[in-house]
Amino acid sequence: MTIEQETQAVPVDPREKEEWFEVLPDLAKNQVRRQWKSDESQARMNEERHRDRFLQALCEGAGLLFCIEFLVYGLTPWSTFVTLGLGSLLGLAWAKWQCGRAVSGLTGMLGFILVRALCGMGLLFYTLLALILVICIATALGISRESSRGGI
Repeated sequence: MTIEQETQAVPVDPREKEEWFEVLPDLAKNQVRRQWKSDESQARMNEERHRDRFLQALCEGAGLLFCIEFLVYGLTPWSTFVTLGLGSLLGLAWAKWQCGRAVSGLTGMLGFILVRALCGMGLLFYTLLALILVICIATALGISRESSRGGI
């Protein structure tokens, strides 16, 4: 490969063709290019971090309601579908609203009540114990999200 072919293979940033960039000395051009690469990599890392937090919250919500449903009531095809669906929506809400400890406990409680309303309440004693357990675990997950964001 010749030098001309190698330079054509490397994509040129369109901002480098602007007049203000062309008048810069070579040292300043290199510094600007490094800053652009740094900004792009930072944006890519933020995007990956956001996606990871989103998926984590989705799994936390679905996992929480699914585990409680399985341990306390057992699973039927309908309750599995409802639990995973509403748990996923719960996780989406946690990710979208960036819920902390208080809101996570409250939304976890509402999600569990909705699951129980759609699947049948069962024995009141078990439902109340499971509700307390859901609130405690959802609050703990909210505290975990707060601390990972630096909120505590």
